[in-house]
Amino acid sequence: MTATYLKRFNGCFESYSCVILIYTILFLFIASPFLFLGDVVSPYNQCSDFGYPSTCDVGTRVEHKGLTDHPSFYVPEVYQQLQGKRSGWIGLWTDQNELGRPLSHLAGFSRAYFPSWVISWFTVNPWVFITILSLAMAYLAGLFIVLLARENSLHPLAGLVGGVAFGLSPNMLLWLIFPMYIGGWCWAAGALWGGVRLLKRKDMLGWFVLAFSIYSLPLISYPQYIVFHAWIIAAFFSIFLFRRRTILAWKDIVLLCTAISLGAILSVPVLVDLVRVVADSNQGVKGISFFTMYLQGMNYWVDAYRFMVFVTQPDFFGNYADGLFKYPSYGYRITVLIVFFGLLGIFGAFRRTYIWLIGTILCVVLTFSYSMYGFGVKYLGFNLNPILPIAISTLPLAIISMYGADVLMSLKTRSFRRTLFGMATVGAISSIFASVYYAYSYDLPLRWEMVFYTVVMLGLFCISIKYGPVTLILGLSLVVIVTSFPVMYRQSSTSILNSSPLVDAIREGLSGGGRYMIQSPGYGLKLLPPNLNARLGIATVHNSNSLASQRYQTWLETMGEPKEWKGGRNSSLSPDYGGAMFWMSNIALILSPKRLEHDNLTYLETVQGVQLYKVNNRMGGAILADIPFDKSGNGKVNFTGPESVSHLKCTPVEDKGDLKEYVFPPQKTSSIFILSQKFYRDWKAMVYRSSQWQQVETLEVNGVFQGAIVPKGASRVRFEFQPYVRYSFIGHIIWILLGAFTLYGLIRRLPFHRTVSLFTK
Repeated sequence: MTATYLKRFNGCFESYSCVILIYTILFLFIASPFLFLGDVVSPYNQCSDFGYPSTCDVGTRVEHKGLTDHPSFYVPEVYQQLQGKRSGWIGLWTDQNELGRPLSHLAGFSRAYFPSWVISWFTVNPWVFITILSLAMAYLAGLFIVLLARENSLHPLAGLVGGVAFGLSPNMLLWLIFPMYIGGWCWAAGALWGGVRLLKRKDMLGWFVLAFSIYSLPLISYPQYIVFHAWIIAAFFSIFLFRRRTILAWKDIVLLCTAISLGAILSVPVLVDLVRVVADSNQGVKGISFFTMYLQGMNYWVDAYRFMVFVTQPDFFGNYADGLFKYPSYGYRITVLIVFFGLLGIFGAFRRTYIWLIGTILCVVLTFSYSMYGFGVKYLGFNLNPILPIAISTLPLAIISMYGADVLMSLKTRSFRRTLFGMATVGAISSIFASVYYAYSYDLPLRWEMVFYTVVMLGLFCISIKYGPVTLILGLSLVVIVTSFPVMYRQSSTSILNSSPLVDAIREGLSGGGRYMIQSPGYGLKLLPPNLNARLGIATVHNSNSLASQRYQTWLETMGEPKEWKGGRNSSLSPDYGGAMFWMSNIALILSPKRLEHDNLTYLETVQGVQLYKVNNRMGGAILADIPFDKSGNGKVNFTGPESVSHLKCTPVEDKGDLKEYVFPPQKTSSIFILSQKFYRDWKAMVYRSSQWQQVETLEVNGVFQGAIVPKGASRVRFEFQPYVRYSFIGHIIWILLGAFTLYGLIRRLPFHRTVSLFTK
């Protein structure tokens, strides 16, 4: 009877439904701090950002204060989408930074991306929003690999190995704080599975997943990841189609092309706006050196040795995710799981893995070869962002490992299997020994407990050839617990700061409207980094935006910023407090590390070592000015100062961020309405005259500010921001309809009790 139960138990692992259940359980363990302890993904607490002299107690959580994009850009951007002012279904414009700018709709920040729109139904907390988005894509990434194994008729446990090596890998979990990286890996895997299923089964599910993956890649992935994965996907399907050329029909190509085309078309509204933002930015053509900044020099053999050690076994020396890790940290890891099963896949299934091996080798070569990467910058589209190319090999290595596990589980020739097993074991042991020897050679302290755990993991993989699936699953569980779980950046949601005495004082100082500015030199104020202010509801003139506009550059130069500034980040200024541009900028509060003396400033108080000054005379949010303008339509006017022309300060009767309306006495002559915000061409202006609304010309004031012509007799003016991303809802409707149709087809085709057979053997 015991033998019968054992046989049934082992038989469970012959089913894909069982394997997916195991994968889901492992994922739930990874997600348990977020599901049950109230944690959220975050690289560090923000005590120092709020002006506190010491860090908060974070317990045993790992932190890296160099990863500032998440708390200082991603979270504020999502916050403005979820809780910011807007007139419609999606946030379009922010007044919180940079004299106003379009909100970003990439990286999953925006409701313009369908999954983000769905998540926004359930939470308005930006930290929770990013946590859900990243975890969901990490889970899907591994699931896609499991399903890819099924489409290729591999052993179910091979799918589990590939899914864990990908979706629950340290690389995936380390970068939960950056949904752009997770999204690139996830939807590249989705495109592979969807395309393979479509060509093999010609069903709606494969078509839908392929189309949605193509739609997702440009909207959520890091731009350079899109290019690399596009090359990988194109190469794979070119070879896949060539191999199946004798059984392919023209309908197969049509199905493939229509899925790709639909996905690309539905991403167009966001991409068109992105092109316009880039064209409006002050980013010039970057040199090749900018894109190769993360490549690794390889002057001596010891450089290659060091790189191998800290890519394969960095946790022998500490937690490489920790910002205090004092050894090389590449943000990329190849675990013993990848080494062992990857070698099995290369030696035992070369005909099926050589494509992925070539891709991996190219990623490694590009990581070290400046000349080859420079060629890619010129001709292959590697000129979007600087990256470490070896990170792209995460997907190919997971697929190679998947085939390696299939070799271990499926080979019947015992002698050949033992030979392969021995080669893989020797390779994995060599990587462990090389790291230990490196530590011994350079007299570096070792974490012997991690060496022990790694040996145990390898041992469990080795004995799985004899003792079956249970030992393999124990080994996979240990990989998840020991190597993946510790590198996650997470903080308790209850410890996230939303205020401090300084923030409260700034809120009070801005109670009448306006923005704050930090006086240069600002090195004495290591607090409130640009964009963090947006989630606190306090506006500033500073920014952290690599696509800042040319007009913001012009404004910075008039405010004392060096002309060498080329976008990216501004955190302090030293302006003329009596100048016209300062007056028009609606700065109401100055923060300074030192004493300031000026007729336009009044000292208020010192809070947390920061001196606060009230600005006595400022324009406010908008004025109506009698400025002569060129009626020939050049679209530009100059305003020399409040003393030069008569003007009327105006307050909005409606302000929804992307929709502003002002009321004033009927005009006896034509005037210019000036907003204290940056000019952008997608702002449209209308005036109310003769009992009807009429569109009027918008103007650029002083090369920076937004203006509009107000004709004689007008008594109202309305500004509305109208980018193309507003039409993204059309894509949402299409995805809902296609998803419902796909689900209906699956349910109708299968008996009710087998509707889950999509995931069975």
